[in-house]
Formats: sequence, C-alpha cells, structure tokens
Amino acid sequence: MKNILKIFICIFFVLIISSLKNIPNLFKSDYCLEDGDCKAGRIIIINNKEILIDKNSCIKNNWNWHDKGNYCKIENVKFYPKEIIYE
Repeated sequence: MKNILKIFICIFFVLIISSLKNIPNLFKSDYCLEDGDCKAGRIIIINNKEILIDKNSCIKNNWNWHDKGNYCKIENVKFYPKEIIYE
C-alpha cells in the first residue's frame, strides 16, 4: 500500500513539474493581435485574403512600417493573425 502511494505521489509531482514548463506561454503577448504591431514574416487574414507582412505590403495597405523594429503597425482594421510561416 505504501509503495502505491509513493508511486502516485511521484507521478503527481512529475505532472506538476511538466505543467510548470508551459506557464511562460500563458502570459506571452501577441502584439500583432493585441496592438497591431506585426513583425515581418507574419501572415494575417483580412477579408479572407492572406497578407504576408513585409515592408511592401505594409506601405501598399497604407499602414506604418518601422524599419528599426522590422514591423508594421496595422490600425483601424479587423484582422485575424495566422501562424508565422516565414521569419
């Protein structure tokens, strides 16, 4: 009986420790979604059209490109970010 309890406690602690590794992801911000600051290489979806964020697409859509940070400031548009494919 004591051995089973020890095994259960060990498994419990292993599960707790493995779940703690994911905690930083819970607080990670997505600035593209939250503020419209989308890094080059991000793909966003506007009106069912995928747009790869780069300097040309940013300027073409009348958004603000920031050379220093290599990102585009997207304002006044509802969009849906997609996974980063090129970066």
